[in-house]
Amino acid sequence: MDVAISRSPGEPVWAGGKSFGGRMASMAVAAGMAAAGLVLLGYPLHPPGKPETMRDEHRYGIDLPTLFLQGTRDPFATRDELDQVVE
Repeated sequence: MDVAISRSPGEPVWAGGKSFGGRMASMAVAAGMAAAGLVLLGYPLHPPGKPETMRDEHRYGIDLPTLFLQGTRDPFATRDELDQVVE
């Protein structure tokens, strides 16, 4: 992230990724990595078919703008599950 920030002085730098990469980006931001916001593609809230094993604990400490782009048939998170996390 430091390289991205140094290459775009004064501009906002967003973190993001697809699936596990998005989860790692959100965990890095929750741990203090600087970012203007998050873009998360196909975010894995839980293992496929195991909604009782949510991986959302770190998300509640993030107050940055976050864009979730999720397919309607993604087995890692339903729209209802994401709506609950976003609220």
